[in-house]
Amino acid sequence: MKIPSIIKTPRHNRFNFEPRHYDPVKEEIEEKFRAYKANKALNKNERSTSSISAAFSKRQRANSKASAVQLIIAVVLMVTCVGWLFYGNQIFYGYILLSPIYFYWRIKNRGKRD
Repeated sequence: MKIPSIIKTPRHNRFNFEPRHYDPVKEEIEEKFRAYKANKALNKNERSTSSISAAFSKRQRANSKASAVQLIIAVVLMVTCVGWLFYGNQIFYGYILLSPIYFYWRIKNRGKRD
């Protein structure tokens, strides 16, 4: 039993923490659902054909760049392996001699892009 007192003693503070989790997949789904509701007034056939063709055209451009880079990397690796089998370490000396030409070409083309 507690003894009555004039002075109040501090009581412990309760900590109430509700964790918040960020779910990018859920966020993307909600964003697409909001966009769908916003565009619901459009004609269904017109919207579906335009969005499908737009999606494929974006995909086509991205894949063509990636496939070109992959092809170049595969060719360089194949040439390196075959060159190493026939010429030994001299193929690496050839790459060392060709690397300044590559870097000059990159710097030259960077000025044209800007």
